[in-house]
Amino acid sequence: MPYPADPSARAAILDLLGSVWPHVPPSVAQAARWGSEWCEVSTPFVRWDDGRAVSLVGVLRLPMRVNGRDVTLAGIHGVCTRAAYRERGLFRSAIGDALRYVEREIGETAILWTEEPAIYERFGFRRVEERIATLDVDVTPVRDARGRRLDPDLDDDLALLRRMLASRAPVSDRLATREPGWHFLIDLALHGSLAPALVHLPALDTIVAVEDRGRALRIHDVIAPRIPDVRDLVAHLGGAPWGVEIALTCDLLCPRAHETMPHDASDVLMVRGPLDVEPPFALSSLVRC
Repeated sequence: MPYPADPSARAAILDLLGSVWPHVPPSVAQAARWGSEWCEVSTPFVRWDDGRAVSLVGVLRLPMRVNGRDVTLAGIHGVCTRAAYRERGLFRSAIGDALRYVEREIGETAILWTEEPAIYERFGFRRVEERIATLDVDVTPVRDARGRRLDPDLDDDLALLRRMLASRAPVSDRLATREPGWHFLIDLALHGSLAPALVHLPALDTIVAVEDRGRALRIHDVIAPRIPDVRDLVAHLGGAPWGVEIALTCDLLCPRAHETMPHDASDVLMVRGPLDVEPPFALSSLVRC
């Protein structure tokens, strides 16, 4: 069930989101220009006051690969209440409706990311640690790799990105997204100037979301019909003399032994219901609710 068709209702909900996170409405508009409509993929549970949206809990359907099985999880997102309406029980009411909808229409398992985990523990969510793989990759850089950074505001680059997202393989058999691009593009817009670079590596038929963090090269996501080995990725990216960090579940990218460290994101992954995945694991920063 997407957002209500009434344009004024959609505008009222986006106005609520903008009152808490000013960057969200322009990011939603940016994602729409890229072909990914927030209002068509999110189911909103809203509390109203005289036509004004004052509290919101959103629900997404998240196609995932979990332990070799294709499943759909519920993603809780866009949770907010206008400052003047807080501590009135509106959030409790909205999330109650949202979780009943999840159990009835999607399944047992819901996930979210938050900087305030204690709030959600009251509703049956538990904290789950994500970990980043760290490793040294000693490779000879590939000359003439012809990798280039993509700009989704350019029509040809956007078409390439959307095409590859639609045909991507899950980056992990243990825990990874299967979504065909709408979630990635919305999160890319929400990241704005802080988004990792998207580098097309034609020799590997791969797009990699990568960030040079000075101390290491961090891989945020890999978009490919067949997941390459991390050594090939790094060689085609020009090497990583200070090491590599993989902020993904990396059983396919790097099946060899490696060290891990706690994820340094400011938000915490929380799960309600079963998610029987052995650690360590992490989900891409570009498919977080």
